Amino acid sequence: MLSFIEQISVPVWGWLIFAVAMIVIEMMTMGLTTIWAAGGAIAALLTALFTDNFLWQALVFAVVTLILVIVTRPLAVRKLNNRTVRTNVDALIGQDAVAQTDVEELSRGEVKVDGKVWMAVPARGSAPIYKGDVVKVSAVEGVKLIVKKEEMER
Repeated sequence: MLSFIEQISVPVWGWLIFAVAMIVIEMMTMGLTTIWAAGGAIAALLTALFTDNFLWQALVFAVVTLILVIVTRPLAVRKLNNRTVRTNVDALIGQDAVAQTDVEELSRGEVKVDGKVWMAVPARGSAPIYKGDVVKVSAVEGVKLIVKKEEMER
């Protein structure tokens, strides 16, 4: 009489090894890339317990992996990436700055934000920016800030 392990077919072992490999890779990378394939491999493994037809197993793997990616990945990404804290230069976007010089389109000016002086250029369509004006940082390009003068309400 064969033991239970000896009765398991080769495709079942193959899907099991593949699923474990995908899980190990996911644990090493934490990139939410291979976990979906691990779920598909487990579904294919279960299919392999009932049929030796590799085409059916591969089809179940592909369909389940695709469904997992489409349905659960956006939820997982949103849940896991909700604590992103803007740091360094990205934290300057949206802050007010004070023009230290005139900031003109053809020449760089300087603005002071968060206690530091930065090179700055005006955003397209921005009102003229003169020394002492309060501006809003709208973007960062390399080592310069893109700033825009807020229109005053009248």
